[in-house]
Amino acid sequence: MQSDMFNLYPAIGAVNALRSNYNFTMLPAAKSDFGSCEMKIDNRKAEPPEIARGQIARTYLYMEGTYKRYSMSKSQL
Repeated sequence: MQSDMFNLYPAIGAVNALRSNYNFTMLPAAKSDFGSCEMKIDNRKAEPPEIARGQIARTYLYMEGTYKRYSMSKSQL
């Protein structure tokens, strides 16, 4: 899975490290601390920039359908 080309995207290292493996959710009250990058991270939750949400969703759904060992929680699905 880690070397699957559909799972590899360029990312800002510092933002990716702080995001860790936190679940995605909407964080309307949170503010971005990353300058021009609109990523929000608060209380072990993350909200990606609007422009990236579709690509993230398609990647997660591809992994869910391709790799039987990968299972998303119902809330993330």
